[in-house]
Amino acid sequence: MFYLVYLLSFTLSASVKLPPIPTPPAHPQQFKLYLVIPMLNEEHVIVSTIEALLAQIQRLPARIDATVVVVNDDSSDNSLILVSELMAHLSLNQLVVLDRPSEQAHQAKAPF
Repeated sequence: MFYLVYLLSFTLSASVKLPPIPTPPAHPQQFKLYLVIPMLNEEHVIVSTIEALLAQIQRLPARIDATVVVVNDDSSDNSLILVSELMAHLSLNQLVVLDRPSEQAHQAKAPF
C-alpha cells in the first residue's frame, strides 16, 4: 500500500510543471532613495551624521540614486548654518535642506 502511494506521489510530482525562473533584466532598474533627517538644534551631531550618510551612499550600487534630505524644524542654534556651509563645501546634489517656517515648526512630523 505504501509503495502505491509512493508511486502515485512520484507520478504526480513529475507531471507538475513549475513556471520558469525569470531572468534578471539586462539593464537593472534605477532606484531613487531619500534619507530624511529631522533637524532641531542638532549642531553637535548634524555634520558628522550627514558626512557618515554620504560616505555610505558612495558605497551603494550605481543604480541607486540617493539623496539626503535634512528637514530643519526652525532650529535656534547653528545647525542650519553648519549644514549650509557643508553644502557649499561639498557642492553635491545629494544633499537637500527643507526649512520649515517658524509658524509651521515644532508641530511634530504629521503636519508637514
